[in-house]
Amino acid sequence: VNDAYFRNKNILLLIAHPDDESMFFSPLLSYLSHKTFTDHTYILSLSNGGSDVRAAELKSAAFNVFSIRKRNIEVVNDETHLKDNIKLYWNDEVVI
Repeated sequence: VNDAYFRNKNILLLIAHPDDESMFFSPLLSYLSHKTFTDHTYILSLSNGGSDVRAAELKSAAFNVFSIRKRNIEVVNDETHLKDNIKLYWNDEVVI
């Protein structure tokens, strides 16, 4: 990975629900945290995974493990439009 690619950029991880950051993006987040890019790294989770506990775990892991500022982590809890259910499709207009 070329450090210059991330320099002076904001980085947004858009995830469906908490724990995706750890399951799928740990190598990237680990790299970013060791290279001090975490001030410009943001995580947006489009659901709380059906539990406020999972949302809190996301924030804790992102801060304590990857050094991402708590203010850079947002969890959307919109049970009407973005319900966490594998059988439902989210309206792309809501996501955008």
